[in-house]
Amino acid sequence: MRKPTFSLRAPLDGEIIDIPAPDRLSLYVCGYGIQVQRGQRLAAGSVLALHPRDLGGKVHAPVSGVVDKADFAYITMTSSTAPAPLPAAALPEDAEGLRQALQDLGVRMDRFVRQQNILVINGLNPEPTVSVAEQLLRDARSTIFRGLEAVCKLVSPNRCLLVAGDQGQSLPGCATVAVKPVYPNSLAERAILAATGKERPEGVAAVSVMKLWTIGRILETGRPVTDTVFTLAGKNYRALLGTPLSQILEFAGLAARPGDRLILGGPMRGYTVYDVEHGLEKGAYAVTLVSKDAFPPMVGAPCINCGECVLHCPARIRPDLIGRYAEYGLFDKCLAAGLASCMDCGQCSYWCTARRPLLHSLRFARKELAEAANPWPMNAAAR
Repeated sequence: MRKPTFSLRAPLDGEIIDIPAPDRLSLYVCGYGIQVQRGQRLAAGSVLALHPRDLGGKVHAPVSGVVDKADFAYITMTSSTAPAPLPAAALPEDAEGLRQALQDLGVRMDRFVRQQNILVINGLNPEPTVSVAEQLLRDARSTIFRGLEAVCKLVSPNRCLLVAGDQGQSLPGCATVAVKPVYPNSLAERAILAATGKERPEGVAAVSVMKLWTIGRILETGRPVTDTVFTLAGKNYRALLGTPLSQILEFAGLAARPGDRLILGGPMRGYTVYDVEHGLEKGAYAVTLVSKDAFPPMVGAPCINCGECVLHCPARIRPDLIGRYAEYGLFDKCLAAGLASCMDCGQCSYWCTARRPLLHSLRFARKELAEAANPWPMNAAAR
């Protein structure tokens, strides 16, 4: 049987399609410090929630309207024409002021706090069937370059390298490193390896063209970016954050049938939402609808030691072993077995003959270890 190649090539069918703003938004804010309450009337651009980490970006209201609900998981808003959107912010020229301003406008800044020798721009489409990176490189080059200029101001790299496929993509001021457009070459770790020839080198940071586009939009408008571009069924769309996935599917002429899975993200790394009214999230580069019979279901069967997950693991660790440790709560052993090297690519789950949810297990172990080392109290950002 011929094995899949996980191609990252995707035809660009036309321009980015704008989805109309819905009457009601649902923003997922689980773990954030909520800053609003039910019944509050807000202007577009108002801060809704604070990230629990010091360098995390804030969540802003995509539209003006009234808060219908604000709990530990969701903030829902009904849009209106009043009050008027908040005015654009003046962005400082100095690096430290710009860093704080970008964080205040919603950008996670943990990768941009120290000087780097090399900045790697990951220009590959992030997953199979997803084409947002290629679309933005084609249609939003000026915005991406403006974001690149800002990041260079923050990290002062000696070199900028664009890792891209074989379609001749380029960015001003960047040397292009062509790699085979096959997953998992689009992972940040693999992009760094392709650019530098080294695994996990010091003084190297990677940033995606989607992140550069976001930063560039902020610099162009002085406002938080409250929409995102994503791939759905071979086309690229732009919608406000919080737009219910049911409305996105309806606009695209698609329907989720009983037993289908609706995934926020791509087919390898995304996660299944439990409710079609779940809102589009920040950073989502795909919405993927998987039909009921496309793949055998994941089950809790025992590992049969076939070794397929080990053979396809780009980090060269033992997902089978780590998954079993996680299953029994032996998280320290997960770390000793190489969990920190996991690239979160999802290939272990894809290739598992026994259909064990290995990616879920590895993510669970990582979350438990992170929580033990640095707890995320629900009100941490409010202190």
